[in-house]
Amino acid sequence: MVSEADLLPAQKIELEWELGVTPGETSGDGASPFLPRWVLPNVGDRVWTEGHWVFDCGHGKKIGGEFIDVNGIPVLFGAVEHFRTEIHPGRAVASMRPQAGTLPGTGTTPVPVTATDLYIHGRGAFMVQQLECGIDIILVVHEPCSDATSIDELYSFEVCLPPKPAPFATLSSKTSRGPDDSGIGADPVITKATAAGGCLLPSDEYGNSFDTGTMLEVTVDLRGTGISPDDVYSRQIVSGWVYPQFYPLPHLSASLTLLDLHDDYDLDPSDGELTFWWMGLDRAPIDEWHRLVNHEIPTSSNSELCFEHTNHLNDMDDDFSCGDGLLEFSGPNWDFYLRHGQSLNVHTTGYDQDCLDDYFGSGIFEILQYVNCYTLGAFALEAGGSDPIQPMDLPLVPAGGLAADYLGERVLSVDDFDFHFTLAEIPLTDEDSADLAVTKTCEQTGEVALAGEPVTCTIVVSNNGPGLPRNVILTDAISTTLAASDYSVGTASFRYGTDATNYLCGSSSATGFRCALGSIPVGGYVTIQVNMTAWKPGNLTNTATATTESVDIDVVNNQASARVEIYLPVQVDVQPGSTTGAVNVGRRGQISVAILSDASFDASALQIATACFGDAETPGDRSCTESHGGPHINDVDRDRDRDLLFHFSVEETGIDAGDTTACLKGTLTDGTGFYGCDAIRALP
Repeated sequence: MVSEADLLPAQKIELEWELGVTPGETSGDGASPFLPRWVLPNVGDRVWTEGHWVFDCGHGKKIGGEFIDVNGIPVLFGAVEHFRTEIHPGRAVASMRPQAGTLPGTGTTPVPVTATDLYIHGRGAFMVQQLECGIDIILVVHEPCSDATSIDELYSFEVCLPPKPAPFATLSSKTSRGPDDSGIGADPVITKATAAGGCLLPSDEYGNSFDTGTMLEVTVDLRGTGISPDDVYSRQIVSGWVYPQFYPLPHLSASLTLLDLHDDYDLDPSDGELTFWWMGLDRAPIDEWHRLVNHEIPTSSNSELCFEHTNHLNDMDDDFSCGDGLLEFSGPNWDFYLRHGQSLNVHTTGYDQDCLDDYFGSGIFEILQYVNCYTLGAFALEAGGSDPIQPMDLPLVPAGGLAADYLGERVLSVDDFDFHFTLAEIPLTDEDSADLAVTKTCEQTGEVALAGEPVTCTIVVSNNGPGLPRNVILTDAISTTLAASDYSVGTASFRYGTDATNYLCGSSSATGFRCALGSIPVGGYVTIQVNMTAWKPGNLTNTATATTESVDIDVVNNQASARVEIYLPVQVDVQPGSTTGAVNVGRRGQISVAILSDASFDASALQIATACFGDAETPGDRSCTESHGGPHINDVDRDRDRDLLFHFSVEETGIDAGDTTACLKGTLTDGTGFYGCDAIRALP
């Protein structure tokens, strides 16, 4: 019996796309690289693909059965051959990898991102030919069949995001055309969605962990665009959160300098043809994969025992016998930022090219080629094809390691070869720089701030760039003429940009409050609001100061102050004795205004320094000249207490017919302001 455990796990599927660099092209990236290296997935990538889902009978695997000795030879009986289904070929692929890069809103500061390389193309090569013409194309001589498949379809996939670093971090994404795009079709439509499916999986062996609250849905609609199978639709999408790491991400460069080959994958005296050998660095932002032959420096092998030999990848001798296996390289060179705690891994794949490899991509691949390569090719020690080169999967910086601990010359080794690298740190420039700016205003509901009524203070902290500030703290300090028991400070809250969500600052006291704002996007702002209420007249001065652990390139604009004068509220009676407060503005004369006393307030005790009376809406039109030279004491409301009575010329008060409110505003001899209003009926 064949157990389910013996079968290919259901969650795994193979993807094969045959067009690209052909083995006969011993340098460059191919004349027609229909699957170019910039879009090749790397180890640990999350990959979405769409294409032909086929049952490939060329990949059978016998499972089960038992070996029985037949004339001394073990023969397998009872095994069942199983075949895999696969995407072969794809017509669309999106490689998504956790890297670090900049986003709209981060300016010069790199942050963790999901980098997506999207590639759609309709040339699928040999398998599409088989789908059209059947197996005859390899059994008999047959005219080449079409290897094209339509791509004018609707495509959609999900992008998993890095974990959200803070509740108030903002989501950002940018899209650019890929290097080979044909210019047909609009940019993908990207929408925010609740995380689901693969985005909810736990961290895997490659260090992938995703935000469990949010993902992105990407839709590409090529229907009706006229795009043909020979056209390319490609985009590079970078997505993440506008929020810096707790300390700046290191800026690194890695370069390949030397190969020491221990096995050339051919029998001596033959040398290896290793031009189809690729190296990838999984955290590089673009061009993760490189073909090594493009960076080789032909290197003389100076053996004292044998003839001199110049190594290059199309004729590479190992260090066995006469050779030394050394080949110098001018690269690949990668320049990138590395997430904290993230590994940096080198991957290689490739093979030594033999006879059969010469026919891949040629359009001629018939049974005669098999016969030739397994007979005549054997005499040249080149029988068959595709002798695999031992793969490498090793870290330049291991997971959880500090890049600074691994700088310098590094040697990564497997059984068959060693690679020498230089890992260097590039000094940071403005990645950790920002310019915070603070403004502050305090406003009341009426013309002046009155004792007993709240005053709302608004502080705006903005970021002029060039990068993101880390650990932004807003501190608000209060200085006042009042005792701490004579005023209160409410709980401050803040919000980011136009987002309506409010977050609470720390607890407030009579001396002020403190807000941990986290960070602010480049060109963005945070608004902090707090209410203060004074129970007595006096002055309140707020000074707001913003600080950051990053470099602030201009600290002069990090502080702003607002002063609030709290006025004494007074009860005003216009035209005492009149139930309507009627004022005839068409006649010249006097208008009476009284400040009334009550059981808790003695108006007669006020030492008036200035007093202005008139229209509530146009303070500049009020009269500041008391007709009798100053107020006098009178019990105007006949409640047996002492009130203050003023007289002003009607025509100097600015009151117009139709006005409904008039106000009295002034100061006492000790500088305290007072203010009060009353309803009026202004007659023409």
